[in-house]
Amino acid sequence: LLPSRTDDLFVLLLVLVVAISSLALHADTRTFVICHAIIVSGLAASALGAGEGPDDAAYIVLFTSIVAAPSRLLRWRLLEVGSLTEEVLRAELTAEEEAKAAVAEERNRLARELHDIIGHGVSLMVVQVAEAESNLHDEGIARTSLVAAQETGREAIADLSRLLALLRDDGSADALAPPPGMADLSRLALPVSADGTRADLSIE
Repeated sequence: LLPSRTDDLFVLLLVLVVAISSLALHADTRTFVICHAIIVSGLAASALGAGEGPDDAAYIVLFTSIVAAPSRLLRWRLLEVGSLTEEVLRAELTAEEEAKAAVAEERNRLARELHDIIGHGVSLMVVQVAEAESNLHDEGIARTSLVAAQETGREAIADLSRLLALLRDDGSADALAPPPGMADLSRLALPVSADGTRADLSIE
């Protein structure tokens, strides 16, 4: 439009407003500064070449700045919102990953403890069966030892089921229940003494 010398001021202003607003809204800082300087320089040179005074050129600079300012502020706001949105998404993703890692770590910890409990139960079964074998001459003691071994075996199978359920992704709440702790030491030692084998429990 610069060389056309159009007399339609509305068309000229409309084109300038659309061009400058679009430039301010979509261009990065470097592109905006360069293109805005080209537009202002071209308009000012055209005005001066048409015999207009420096005041008119100054008005052109002011006009283009006023038109560009709202769009530029909107761009900065949109970029800020986009940055905040990305930060929120990253934080949510990080929190989700940390939660999954914590669940996996807790599942592994419980699995290790259950593994130790199952090993204890199997070892206890071996002791009870050996006790029964060494007392085959006394049917009562042998029977008591075998019954205790059966009960220990059932508990070991139950613990094994809990372990397998725990290692599955769809582990139930029962599977995630904590294994026996310090308060259960007396109960854990009871099967040993139930078959006639002497068991002394000492807690310090």
